Amino acid sequence: MVIVDEHGRLLPMGAAIDLMPHSPHAGIVGYLETGQQVVAHNSKQHGRAVITLPEDFNNGGRIPIRVTSLPKTFAEANRIWQSAVNDVSRGVRWFPADNCQDFVSRALTGHNGSPTRNALVGLAVLIAILGSL
Repeated sequence: MVIVDEHGRLLPMGAAIDLMPHSPHAGIVGYLETGQQVVAHNSKQHGRAVITLPEDFNNGGRIPIRVTSLPKTFAEANRIWQSAVNDVSRGVRWFPADNCQDFVSRALTGHNGSPTRNALVGLAVLIAILGSL
């Protein structure tokens, strides 16, 4: 299995993908020296950042993949992919405070960020405020 865009073209190295809305799991597309497409992601299942085949990233290919970001240049694609590979090489562990969305955000921007966690924290704050009224 390979991940392609809506026109059937292979995604470029450094493309950010996720499994939303089915599962809040995200990763970065890359390629091995052999040309094999892979996905780098911080995996709750593995407990750490890993590089896997696309079918392992999305549960055997059963879940549709959405492209969330495409690099604009080869240099940007290379920087994004190297950042993802560096997290895998460092053995970044999966935690709720450092999840797959943080992994992708770090690769893209250099900073953590998790929309799912931010939404949950916002909801908890709203509930706390409403509960105190």
